Amino acid sequence: MSTGESKVTDKKLPGDGRERGNSGKFRDTGGNIPYKKPRFSGECDELKECIFDCEDSRQAGMFDANMKKLSIYAGAKYDMGSEIMTMIDEMVEVQIKKPYPYTGVDPIEIKIHELKIAQYVKNLNKFESECKKLYAGND
Repeated sequence: MSTGESKVTDKKLPGDGRERGNSGKFRDTGGNIPYKKPRFSGECDELKECIFDCEDSRQAGMFDANMKKLSIYAGAKYDMGSEIMTMIDEMVEVQIKKPYPYTGVDPIEIKIHELKIAQYVKNLNKFESECKKLYAGND
């Protein structure tokens, strides 16, 4: 060796270029490209970005924002939207208001009351059906 030259050594770090067990800590990837998890997107076009992900550090804020988006979407999509929005926003079971009992003898009022009861039963069935669609994700 001459005086101006320096000796270059190939110094290897511990675990460099070889695998250590199953941990993957020192795995040689051939290009040091980190693994990037594919981004999940919703099935519905209107709610593509509305994702409930528990791995994110901002999950509480994102949960509230996504629940609001879901509430607005469901309110516009379903016939009984106001009840469904209340159910999502307040996270409570919504009760459809029953008609008051009629005890009079007026035949017109009796018929009106019967129609109110029929409409109440229809609303109960429709609300139950729409809740099932919402939870199942069916349109």
